Amino acid sequence: DVGGIMRFTDAVNSRIWYHLQRARIAIPFPMRTVQWHDAAGEAARLVESDLARRQSRIDGLELFAPLAPEQRERLARAAAPLFFDHGEKLVREGEDGDSLFVVDSGQVLVTRAAESGDSQPLILAMLGPGDCFGEMSLLTGAPRSATVTAESGCEVLRLDATSVAPILAADPSVAESLSRLLAAREAATRARLDDRRGRAPLSDDSDH
Repeated sequence: DVGGIMRFTDAVNSRIWYHLQRARIAIPFPMRTVQWHDAAGEAARLVESDLARRQSRIDGLELFAPLAPEQRERLARAAAPLFFDHGEKLVREGEDGDSLFVVDSGQVLVTRAAESGDSQPLILAMLGPGDCFGEMSLLTGAPRSATVTAESGCEVLRLDATSVAPILAADPSVAESLSRLLAAREAATRARLDDRRGRAPLSDDSDH
């Protein structure tokens, strides 16, 4: 299929690019760049702009509403941006996990293995910018309760448990507030899951 060579090559190269991005490996280009501006100042402005964007995403999460502003800023600084290609799995149902993901751009599809021998997975939600998933694994270390797949090229922010643990250890009341909120969201998720068995519609949000 000679006509498909370009599509195949593009797909392979795209997947390589996403893996290199996550590994923080830059691709060297055969070119010479002459900069006629303040490179150091421009880099500092880009860093501040990126931090402000991450801060906005963290501030917008209901899960972290009990935290003080300086605590959310600490989490924003610890959040790592990651890129995923269309069709890549961000997390898989049943695997170990200790991190939360916030969708920064693009969309991801959340599915769970179907019951009663059905080969088709149960669609739980389509998540977009500002949505999060993985909060149960982040706060409790529980295995992933669903599989999340990139529906298009997307960027997410990953927040590991090591970044949250010092905050919870310093203020037990925050841990209690997060636990109550997490329990309420998990109960709502179970209710939606029970309601979707047999019809599996898309939803605006999902917690797991």
